[in-house]
Amino acid sequence: MRKTLTAIAVATILASFIAGCGGKTVKKKAGQGPGAAKLDIPAEGDAHYKPVVGRYGGRIILPSLGEPKSFNPITSGETSTTMFTNRIFLGLTQVNPWTFEPEPQLATEWTRDLSGLVWTVRLREGVTWSDGEPFDADDVLFTFKTIYDKRWICSTRDIVTGPNGEQWKLDKLDDHTVRFTLPDRNAVFPLLLATSIVPEHTFKPLVDAGNFNEALGPDTDPDDIVGTGAFLLAEYEPGSKIVMKRNPRFYRTDIEGNRLPYLDEIVYIITKNLDVTALKFRQKEIDLTGLRGEDYPIFKPLQGEDDFTIIRTGPANGSSFIFFNQNTGSNPETGKPFVEPHKLKWFRDTRFRQAVSHAVDRKYIVRGILNGLGYPQYGPFSLEGGAFFGNNDAPRFEYNLDKARVLLAEMGLIDRNGDGVIEDSDGNNVEFNLTTNSGNSVREKIAETIRKDLVKLGMRVNYRPMNFNILISKLDSTNDWEACVMSLTGGPEPHWGANVWRSSGRMHMWFPGQKTPSTEWEAEIDKLFAEGVRELDRDKRREIYFRWQEIVGEQQPFIYTVTPERLTAIRNRFGNVFPPRFGGFTQKVEEFFIKAD
Repeated sequence: MRKTLTAIAVATILASFIAGCGGKTVKKKAGQGPGAAKLDIPAEGDAHYKPVVGRYGGRIILPSLGEPKSFNPITSGETSTTMFTNRIFLGLTQVNPWTFEPEPQLATEWTRDLSGLVWTVRLREGVTWSDGEPFDADDVLFTFKTIYDKRWICSTRDIVTGPNGEQWKLDKLDDHTVRFTLPDRNAVFPLLLATSIVPEHTFKPLVDAGNFNEALGPDTDPDDIVGTGAFLLAEYEPGSKIVMKRNPRFYRTDIEGNRLPYLDEIVYIITKNLDVTALKFRQKEIDLTGLRGEDYPIFKPLQGEDDFTIIRTGPANGSSFIFFNQNTGSNPETGKPFVEPHKLKWFRDTRFRQAVSHAVDRKYIVRGILNGLGYPQYGPFSLEGGAFFGNNDAPRFEYNLDKARVLLAEMGLIDRNGDGVIEDSDGNNVEFNLTTNSGNSVREKIAETIRKDLVKLGMRVNYRPMNFNILISKLDSTNDWEACVMSLTGGPEPHWGANVWRSSGRMHMWFPGQKTPSTEWEAEIDKLFAEGVRELDRDKRREIYFRWQEIVGEQQPFIYTVTPERLTAIRNRFGNVFPPRFGGFTQKVEEFFIKAD
């Protein structure tokens, strides 16, 4: 899904590779883009990315709140899985973590014809899969064929399609050249080539067997998981750790020709919650971790004594929100509606969602939960904005319980019997279950804060946090939920959220997979995203996405809460640590190394 922004102008990013590549070969080299913006970060992070030659050996130990549901990069898109599969499988391109421009990965160059519909992609020669088999065009064609096969669950399918869900046509020109013919112009095509490519020779038998949705589950033998990435799965011990080992066949080398990565292992320690994560970092059992606002005053004075550095890189690249189940469908096995009809009537009323938005005290959450290290968020973008975001005309529902009560009263939701709980016109108490994933103490505290304010409005809210993977299954499969506090990662390109915002999208979380839009406003968003991806003019794209923000602001399908400051603590013994502008802090972990004593 997606879904956050940054201070770098997206105008510059997109214009540089869209307007400038008509009929010309686009060649990007890793590390040529500008570095991170000037924030509270070490000086080297403010320069161009210039890694030095490192040393081989050692490991980095990272925390993981979640455990992988699968090691299949096509059927699993939740972060508890992708944080591992993204190490194992590469895309044709990758996204520069400072500029958000596409740069070569398994592809070396891409050209576009004058029509804007036909792209020719040249693949990197000499790349092998981790089992020694050569990577070639057949793997690319197989990957997209599998993505487009609707037998399989695939959140990426909504992104790598035409404006109305049409498939791209792929042709193999030779072993290292693929031609993509698109149904319409695509302003972000090179970015979309970052989709993970999988090996035909190991995945095809799984597809042919008809059980691909279940393939590469968490109990898969690590030797059966073949990739081109810098690291491979070595060991998974549920509830304890995931170990990833160096891929000796990884194609990249440093400036002296030494094959990357330098580290032998990445070890992920599974921690039950953020408190345990913070404790393990202080006990030196973890080498790198994100920090909460409440951690900052505790950790900051320990930097010298414990030999680590806290790096601040501005608002986090993501969005957090509360949302309600608006699914009008029924369970196919029981015939019962996913949401009780009287509750569905509330949840689908815009005034109800606006009232809840008025009840979210964002400034208190920043002050009381994030220790002041965060920012109120009101729409599908973070505070730093960008060319396609930051529409100041989009509605904002500031904290105001009186206005919330007025909206609820307009719906007929008032306390009719004086028991302190509001009821609808049929006498149903306004009561529902609110959940989020257990273990994320910040998200749990936000959910509890929202619950308390909703109680002030006369609602009865039952707060029930649960395991992350169980929660994802409810959101993704069973639809057995009512209200949820959740977050999505993101970036400065709105189309990367197409699988969230299209009504047919699997990640359209409040009512996924609609055959036709259930509301006029969802239909308009569908139209806007179809127009936005085909429009190459930056200013026109900006107008399109500004209208989208106005609709989201008015309708409140996601009721946004806050964006935290991104804080990362890392041991000083690691070299080639450059704070990113987008994405995770370890995007360039293949170049991390342990410094000499």
